[in-house]
Amino acid sequence: MALTQEAFLNQLYRIANNLWWTWNPDAQELFERIDKARWRAVKHNPIALLRQVPPEHMKRLADQPEMLAALDKVSTRLNDYLSDKKTRVATDYPQLADKGIGYFSAEVGLHESLPIYAGGLGVLAGDHIKSASDVGLPLFGMTLLYREGYFQQHIDSAWQRERYPRLDVDQFPGQLVRNPDNSPVEVVVDVGRRPVRLHIYRVNVGRVPLFLLDSDVPANDHAARRLCARLYGGDDHTRIAQEMILGIGGVRALRAMGIKPAVWHMNEGHCAFLALELARERMVQEGIKFEQAHRWVKERCLFTTHTPVQAGHDRFSAEILEDYLAVMRHDLGLSPTEFQALGKLDPKSQHERYCMTVVALKSSKHTNAVSELHGKVSRTMWRDLWPSLREDDVPIGHVTNGIHVPTWTAPRARKLLDQALGAEWWKRQDDPETFKKLDALPDDALWSMRNQLRRECIEELRQRLANILLYRGEGDSAVSEAATMLDPGALTIGFARRFATYKRAALLFSDISAATRIFGDPSRPVQVIFAGKAHPKDDAGKHEMQRVLHVAEDGRFKGKVIFMDDYDMELARLMVRGVDVWLNNPRRPREASGTSGQKVVAHGTLNCSILDGWWAEATDGTNGFNIGDSREVQDPIEQDRLDAGALYHTLITQVIPEFFDRDEKGIPRKWVARMRSSMKTNLPRYNTDRMVLDYVKQFYLPLSQEG
Repeated sequence: MALTQEAFLNQLYRIANNLWWTWNPDAQELFERIDKARWRAVKHNPIALLRQVPPEHMKRLADQPEMLAALDKVSTRLNDYLSDKKTRVATDYPQLADKGIGYFSAEVGLHESLPIYAGGLGVLAGDHIKSASDVGLPLFGMTLLYREGYFQQHIDSAWQRERYPRLDVDQFPGQLVRNPDNSPVEVVVDVGRRPVRLHIYRVNVGRVPLFLLDSDVPANDHAARRLCARLYGGDDHTRIAQEMILGIGGVRALRAMGIKPAVWHMNEGHCAFLALELARERMVQEGIKFEQAHRWVKERCLFTTHTPVQAGHDRFSAEILEDYLAVMRHDLGLSPTEFQALGKLDPKSQHERYCMTVVALKSSKHTNAVSELHGKVSRTMWRDLWPSLREDDVPIGHVTNGIHVPTWTAPRARKLLDQALGAEWWKRQDDPETFKKLDALPDDALWSMRNQLRRECIEELRQRLANILLYRGEGDSAVSEAATMLDPGALTIGFARRFATYKRAALLFSDISAATRIFGDPSRPVQVIFAGKAHPKDDAGKHEMQRVLHVAEDGRFKGKVIFMDDYDMELARLMVRGVDVWLNNPRRPREASGTSGQKVVAHGTLNCSILDGWWAEATDGTNGFNIGDSREVQDPIEQDRLDAGALYHTLITQVIPEFFDRDEKGIPRKWVARMRSSMKTNLPRYNTDRMVLDYVKQFYLPLSQEG
């Protein structure tokens, strides 16, 4: 039955305005059917798509039975999802039904069309929110609306350049939160002794609302309107202002909407000021002193730390602290010295700077790191806060990160898993029993999937490379050459992550002669694809990137070493699906967890990694490849030398031979056995359903009893 054009559009907009579609292939295919070329051009933003498609085209679609059937299927599935009352949390933890969780994060990565994330921290937060929706956890997300996002990257003369296109709020899936009289809900935060007005946008992520605070409000002056323009941009003044808006403004925003979480989860120290606002509230409500109010707050807060090095934790001078937080300090009834002591390991120190992580640690009943090894590192880092305890007894535990499996699993891989495990296997993805059926999956089916995903990835990368070269103004011959770059049958290695020096992107080329032998064997072709951004102010990271770019132009490696511009979630999805090996070689123990290597598992891609972060607890010798052992060398030059040697050894003696050792059917049996082992052991452990339920059992449920 045909729909009116208005009814047709209304149903499409309803789906587009809930980011549930980002992890549902049928919904994505529905939007692609509208206009495939335009869908790609708008970076898979369905609202932008619907705004740009001509009305006459939409009218034709509204009369097509196939299109209407697809729309009905997706609409029904969304309705069923939102109305399901038998979720994991509702069934197993009914005590949480009326106990909200306030989840604060400075960045949230949900999809490339909403660029309010920089990297792993944000993507982890987005996956956390998606799984909270899937398991039915009553969670309320809070972040900032960065109208210029992080940045878009382009390479010019082997150097990273940044540009900041402005987000069009008319084409993003957020609705301005309004009062009954239709005026915007507004909260005010005193930032540097001036009131900054904030509006609130709501983005629906399945069952979970994510709220975004916006300082670009007409009533603010120009400087205030720019405070939240860029993620991780500006200096200490901008950073502390953003963190005040997130922590203090976030609490006030939830209150203004009538939301009263029982538990407050700080995802990294950027949002620690929420504890001060909660204490101020309590003091006003109960007429009590700060110390008593702070104890009350501590019984309701959880802090997750993600950073294993001291330099990565935000610190502010006493002068900046007083300039920006004098009003809050006065409301808390604290002297400047008492207020500054909240953020110091040594409250009496005159030289120690105010640290947001210390504020969070002092304000939370529970603290967790994001892998087992990171927990050990964190206990060493922060032991001075508990001088009477042995290091092993420092109260910092761990919940190892995971990934949102439906978001990151390619439709081709998902189809194969549906056939092998049953259509709703992802609802039981944290149960190892779910994946035992993989033993019955034929080797040729797994190997065929791997080959198809690699070919599809290379076809897409060739098109992207051609577009990059066109953008740079390269000649026709260079653009034509892109069409033949990369070998669909070669062992394809992927390295895609933030270009920080400790991640050592160029380690593979530490010994050029060894690298030449690896990439120069025509009988065993090997290629590597790099992607990633360096922070705009991280020149050391940019120089590491430059080393890779120079290798890519070297005649010995040209066409076999590729760097892809402008890493984002779209490119990440493409790479984790398409490569055969995911390379991870940070300086141990600098990787807190790392989740990119978890995203490859469902595709039969194998990890080749230093024993750091999540891989240190995931590897069992059969499910991937280890680089070296667990030794830690204090001299970074010596550590790099040892790890480079171990990397070459692993590639030459294990990875390359096993990939190319084929039987009479052309199947590398030992390789496929590792693929199967990786999927069986890692899929049930390193997913955010398991992770979120760990948070429920260890932290959310106990803390909620104090509410």
